[in-house]
Amino acid sequence: MDTVPPLNLANLSEEESLKLFVKCAFDQGQEKNHPDLMVIAKEIVSKCGGNPLAVKTLGCLLYSKKENRSDWEHVRDSEIWQLQTDILPSLRISYDLMPSYLKQCFAYCSTFPKNHVFLNLDVIHLWISDGFIESSGNNQELEEIGRQYLEELCSRSFFDVVEESYPVLIFRMPDLIHELAISVAQTESSNMKVRTQEISPRTRHMYKIL
Repeated sequence: MDTVPPLNLANLSEEESLKLFVKCAFDQGQEKNHPDLMVIAKEIVSKCGGNPLAVKTLGCLLYSKKENRSDWEHVRDSEIWQLQTDILPSLRISYDLMPSYLKQCFAYCSTFPKNHVFLNLDVIHLWISDGFIESSGNNQELEEIGRQYLEELCSRSFFDVVEESYPVLIFRMPDLIHELAISVAQTESSNMKVRTQEISPRTRHMYKIL
C-alpha cells in the first residue's frame, strides 16, 4: 500500500474523498484493473459524507480484499449505515469486520483516556497478561504475535503512529476511534472517573482517571 498522507480533519468533497479512498484501497494505478470495484467505491464514498477518517478507514479495510467483490458489496450494503448513532457507521463496519482476536485487543484500549500516548511494548505486554494473545503453535513468541496484531490495527487506521524507531512504536487513537472503542467495550470495560461510580458485574477492566 502506498503511504497515506496525514489527515486534514475538514470534510472532503466527493472527488477528494474518492482520491483518498483509492490511495488507501489500491496500490498506485491498480484501481484501473478493477473497474467493477471502482463503481462500488464511489457508492461507499458517497455514504461517508466527506469525513476523511471514515473514507480512510474503509479504504484501508478493503485494501486486502480486492479479490473478493462480495466484501466490498457487504460494506456498501451494510444495515449499519442506517443506524442513528454517535459512532460513525463506517467505523462500526470496520470494527465488525475485524477478526475476533483483534476486536478484544482493540476494545482493551478503551480503558485508557482520550489522547493517551501508547508505547507498543507496554500495550503488547498488557494484551499478553490478559490472555488476548495465544501462541500460533509455530514457535512464534507471544510478543512477536502482539506486534503483528498491532501492525494490523495500524494498517486499518485504528491507530495513528506518532513516532517509530524500531523496535519502539509510539501511537495514539484518533478521538472518533477512541469513542468507538468505548462503545464496543461497554460490557467489557469501565472508564472510572470517580471512586463511587457503579461498576457493572460484567466489567473486566477498570481505568481510574485521576
